[in-house]
Amino acid sequence: MKKSIVVVLLAMGFIAISVNSVLAFACVGKPHVSMSLQSGTVSADIGYGTWYLCSLNSTEAGITPQACEKIYNGLLLAESLNNKSAIYFPGGAGSCETIGSWKYPDVSHYFIDFLIGPAN
Repeated sequence: MKKSIVVVLLAMGFIAISVNSVLAFACVGKPHVSMSLQSGTVSADIGYGTWYLCSLNSTEAGITPQACEKIYNGLLLAESLNNKSAIYFPGGAGSCETIGSWKYPDVSHYFIDFLIGPAN
């Protein structure tokens, strides 16, 4: 009996993981990156609006300044090499087109792939 309960719970966990990964989406494009000298806010536009991603001065959207520095450097590298980047959002965040502009997305990104190929 205990063994079958464990198997059912494990199966439910795998289903939940695969549903979340199916609902997640990526916004892909050539990054144009900027940083506010006053606030330290790092923003990027990859073709769907300009999004605030993090801050170099304080923890914003769950991202520390140390992690933000790496995001900023990675996106700057992608921009300088004329590469596309992908910003991944979890399910329930809407779509790339509905996130808005000049704001932190309502649901924070969870992964950024900096160099996914040349921008055309």
